[in-house]
Amino acid sequence: MNFQDFKSQTPIMKFFQQKLTLILATLPELKELEISNVDILPQGMETLHLIKALTNSKIEKLSLNSVLTKYSSFYFSEYLAKTKNLVEIQCTGLSEVGIVSSFVLYLKNHPNLVSLNFSNNVLSTGDCEGISEFLQSENKIKYLNLSNVKMTTESCNTIGLALRKVTCLETILFNNCQITPEAFNFLLNRNTATCLKRIELNNNKIGDMGIAGMFTYLKGNPNVKYLSIHACGMTLQSFFVMKMVLGTSLLKDVEVHLENNVGIETNDLPQQFGMDNLLEQKGIKLYLLKDRFSDKAIEELKGKKEIVFVTIGKKGK
Repeated sequence: MNFQDFKSQTPIMKFFQQKLTLILATLPELKELEISNVDILPQGMETLHLIKALTNSKIEKLSLNSVLTKYSSFYFSEYLAKTKNLVEIQCTGLSEVGIVSSFVLYLKNHPNLVSLNFSNNVLSTGDCEGISEFLQSENKIKYLNLSNVKMTTESCNTIGLALRKVTCLETILFNNCQITPEAFNFLLNRNTATCLKRIELNNNKIGDMGIAGMFTYLKGNPNVKYLSIHACGMTLQSFFVMKMVLGTSLLKDVEVHLENNVGIETNDLPQQFGMDNLLEQKGIKLYLLKDRFSDKAIEELKGKKEIVFVTIGKKGK
């Protein structure tokens, strides 16, 4: 159930919270709830009744988008401390730092919680420390999304420490996080846990240095099945390193998305493959944008079954 765009004066907000409370009471089996662009009153009986209704509900998937402030987060924290039903939590659109670090404290001891989405937020180093500590203490999270969060070197180091110790985390999304090559090597390196299966790092200018470090990690992790590094500054040099690592590692049946890497979107790319077919034998697929290559280059690459050309707007699975 979705509630959105209730940002107005206090009387209207009271009415909204009353209606939501009533709906939660009349739909006790409701499993999903999304609240977006809503001002939750920081105090008052309407808020207390809403939090009580949430606590008595069976919500498993909760999305709070552009909702929480330092004031309203206090009441939601009370709900989180009491409920044990959550499986997925999404909290996005925060413009105030410090909310997430206190928010995650109340997510501890949730036996079914496996998914965290804190994308599109302004996070401080302290917030990242809170997430890192949570990942290490609650070692059952399978999905982590921090896309569109500016990640400094310190933030990458903090989250990277957690990524070394997790044992259940399968999917990480760090798209468009302004990660530098130097910072990236703190985030993902040869010491990172090998439980990861899906990695998305699109639109981070990590360059050859970061990409080389990433493939050093991949060489020791045979579990990765999906890698997306759109627009990450890959050149023909790092493409060659990638091809060698993928061809000689234990990785099999991997989908690798390389779209929008201008450095490899050149008609010289076919020369990087040579005569071997290691990637094809291992079921590894490399995805490239078709309209970035000449007809001649496409024809030369046609014989390589590991190459999949896609058009803009279409992606793999």
